[in-house]
Amino acid sequence: MPNPEKVLVIGYGNTLRRDDGAGQKVAEAVAAKGWENVLSLAVHQLTPELAAEIATVDKAIFADAYPDAQTVEVREIAENNSENIQFNPHSSDPKGLLALTKLLYGKNPPAWWVLIPALDFDFGEELSPATATGVMDAVAKIEQLIIT
Repeated sequence: MPNPEKVLVIGYGNTLRRDDGAGQKVAEAVAAKGWENVLSLAVHQLTPELAAEIATVDKAIFADAYPDAQTVEVREIAENNSENIQFNPHSSDPKGLLALTKLLYGKNPPAWWVLIPALDFDFGEELSPATATGVMDAVAKIEQLIIT
């Protein structure tokens, strides 16, 4: 899939809490596709160091488990013009990380949040069937974001 823009996909969550690991599974699936100009990172949580990666791309896509979703949701992330950034990696979301990127690097790439339905947050490494299906759907939606 030729794509002239550099795209960063960050999938995050705790892979030891079943469906909470859906974001990382999405990032791994995207990486396995080998798409040109697409960097995919599977991380436990969003950390300030990721701002340096975001500052180098044309588009940023975040993937995470979401207990309130019935289907995979794609939300465009509006630019945060706030000067008051409170970044806490234990409860951070992509908006805070994007605001930090803008503050530190002056960069604010278009960004989306891909939310995967999640039902089971017990201890374990396997996804529930609904979340496993959501991971596949999320990869397809990310492909559409990359090519448009």
